[in-house]
Amino acid sequence: VKKTHSATLKASVEHFETNTTTKGLKILVAEDNGMNQLLAKKMFAKIGYPIEIANNGKEALDKARMNQYDIIFMDIHMPEMDGLEASNAILQSDMSIKPIIVAMTANVIKEAEADCLAAGMKDIITKPFTIDQLRTILAKWTS
Repeated sequence: VKKTHSATLKASVEHFETNTTTKGLKILVAEDNGMNQLLAKKMFAKIGYPIEIANNGKEALDKARMNQYDIIFMDIHMPEMDGLEASNAILQSDMSIKPIIVAMTANVIKEAEADCLAAGMKDIITKPFTIDQLRTILAKWTS
């Protein structure tokens, strides 16, 4: 019994460490919905990534100009400046290193996908997404 308890404790500690260790990516999530922001923070934190939040496309553009993000997850439909316009502006800016931009959308129509890619986004993740889908996108663009 003692051996089993020790193994269980060790597995719990390893699980905790792999799910709470912060990793070295600088990530921005541009999302105007408060509930989706909270969900994104929890999902990224669970896999070890702290994130910054932009409440709309204009704020995402401003933050991208002031910080060197490795990857930006960009909602498409936001007030003030939509995700397509913000992505285009970020990628056309004079930043020396451009971030990878991944569209976050509930719209799965091929037209929307073409618009995202035309704006310079590298990939699309459909909301709602799972932690495994998030891991796959991160691995694809950051390894």
